[in-house]
Amino acid sequence: MTSLVTVAEEQPQPSVSVSGSADLRLAPDMARVSMTASHRADSVAAAQQVVAETVNSVLKIAQDLGVEKTHINTTSASASPRYRWNEKEERQQLVGYEVSRDITIELLDLAKLGTLLEQAGEAGVSGMSPPVLDASEREAVHRQALKLAFANAQANAEVLAAAAGADLGRAQSITSSGSRPPAVPRMRAAAMEMADASAKSFNAADLTVRAQVSVIFALDY
Repeated sequence: MTSLVTVAEEQPQPSVSVSGSADLRLAPDMARVSMTASHRADSVAAAQQVVAETVNSVLKIAQDLGVEKTHINTTSASASPRYRWNEKEERQQLVGYEVSRDITIELLDLAKLGTLLEQAGEAGVSGMSPPVLDASEREAVHRQALKLAFANAQANAEVLAAAAGADLGRAQSITSSGSRPPAVPRMRAAAMEMADASAKSFNAADLTVRAQVSVIFALDY
């Protein structure tokens, strides 16, 4: 005699997939400033001397403003020949050398940013990028934003569950679209000429920290 045993297949639990987001704002309290000292001369040595003088002036400015050496980077440097086309001889003619050195300063006191930029411009830096702002509490604020983003996703799921005539169950899966906040905005300057800027011409806009999550919730019928 043969016995047949039928095993019912377990049905997957119904679920709903939702997303949530949250934005928080915070005031910046630090900045990263990148600038370049460069000079052209007949020889590499002559160009290096001028660049070194400029870099040393900027280093003294930063140190006088209380910036620690560990927050200053001047290791990137380059030297390249410069040519000019000689129409008479129909060939490139060496006319000198250009030496450049990059300077990056992390300023932890935002109130000194205007002074740093102004004095660095007066010291003879040849290029200066707009400062990039940051905040020491950015990671902590991002974690707060993650909590709010999950709450937003849960609220969206509750609406959908109610519309489907179900009760919202536990979260089965949680995914964050990014572990860090988006890139922070640059400093807004009233004057683009850094060498002529005064300490009062800079206005630090608030930073926006965004968190986004995707969550799958179980549905109970």
